[in-house]
Amino acid sequence: MEITLKPEHQQMLQSLVQQGYYHSQEEAIERALNLLAQDIPQVTESGLYAIDEKEPNEPILADLATSIQEAKASFTFPVSQLWDDLEAD
Repeated sequence: MEITLKPEHQQMLQSLVQQGYYHSQEEAIERALNLLAQDIPQVTESGLYAIDEKEPNEPILADLATSIQEAKASFTFPVSQLWDDLEAD
């Protein structure tokens, strides 16, 4: 893959290497990409975002159990009510 950088970005890379912050322009770009990747939410093996992994499981599991029981009891409501409930929060 070839990437064309703006002249000011090329100068920035050259300056960073010349000042000894990085051994090469490739190393500086790799560091920038790694920092960028840290800003993107990462999905864990469980399929959840890492931040969601820290959320307590008990309330979620209790809500899920209640929903399953209501579904088994054929307790249903219109989807519009769901939206109304969400907007009320």
